[in-house]
Order: sequence, then structure tokens, then C-alpha cells
Amino acid sequence: MLTAAGLKPVIIDLDVFALVNAISISRNLEEMGSVAVIDLGGSFTHLNILMDGVTSYTRDIPIGQDAGTNSLMSKYDMDYRESESMKVGLLPEGTESQEVVDAIIESYEPILEELQKSFEFFSTTSNSQVEKAFICGGGALIPGVDGFLTDRLGVPVEIFNPLEALKFGSRKFDLNSLAQMAPIATVAIGLATRKFNYL
Repeated sequence: MLTAAGLKPVIIDLDVFALVNAISISRNLEEMGSVAVIDLGGSFTHLNILMDGVTSYTRDIPIGQDAGTNSLMSKYDMDYRESESMKVGLLPEGTESQEVVDAIIESYEPILEELQKSFEFFSTTSNSQVEKAFICGGGALIPGVDGFLTDRLGVPVEIFNPLEALKFGSRKFDLNSLAQMAPIATVAIGLATRKFNYL
């Protein structure tokens, strides 16, 4: 298909490895022990666990943060776009923020169960415990999600900003807006950092 479009494929990469490339720009993963990278996507949650910077376990969980969107659509009788806005804290007048948080948290239970199973499997097969987790993707934009996952997974969880090691001109970009939306750019930045020989 690519060649038919006049394109010459040079390399094909996977999301889970692109995530690691993005994080490696600003963090020395080789010195961090066992680290989980969790991409909270719409229909999938991608998990990559590294030991000393090398992928040791990877899994695609067929559940994503769209479950939270669907929960809000049902609870508040609204459309997809309105529900997505609510998830990132843009609440209609008269809506209680705690009610929204509770609905989203409830929808995350199946994802949490699968992540916990994966952490346990990794621990059993590697004799190592996950010591820290980075989250990215659209689900990382939900207010308080890092604290919630820290409590439930039992490890420090950090929302990863793939732009923190990059330089941008403030005249051309709104740096605050970039920082707020940065987690959804992690895969793209990881792909952009990939080095290869064009010849």
C-alpha cells in the first residue's frame, strides 16, 4: 500500500517502543530499575515494563479510557464530545466534579485489574517489582489520575511530559497549552527520535 502511494518504507516501529524512546530523551531508564510505561489510549491500554532500560514485558490491554467517556455519556445523557471535555475538567454549570471523578474511576476498574495482574505476572517471572510507572496518552489528561493510579497500583505514578527535554520558541507556540496536551504526543515524539540510515 505504501509503495503504491509512491512512498518507500524505511522503518516500521511499535507504539510501546516509541514510548520508551520518548522517555529516554529526558530519563536514564537504565538506572531506574523496573519501570512501567502505561499509555492510556481510547480503546487500548499499552503496557511496557522495562528492567534497567530493556523491555522485559509488554502487553496490549483491549480496554481504554473510552470506557470513562461512555460512562459519562450514559450518566449525563450527553454526546461524545461533551463527555470528553468533562473528563479533562471542563464541567457544565451545575455539575459536581466529584460525581464526574467517581464515574470515571468506576470505569477504570477493569483496566486496573488487568494492570495489577500484569504487575503480578512480571513480579513472579522476573523476581523484580515495578518501582515506578509513567503514564501518557489521552487518559493521562484526566485530573487526579496519577494520584488515583498511585494509590491503586502501589507504586509512584508520574504523568510523563515528552516535551520537557525539547526547546520551543514562545513566540510561535503557547507553551502552557503545549504542556497541558503533552502526554498525548508521547508516541509521535518517540517515533520522531528514531534514528535510521536512509541509504
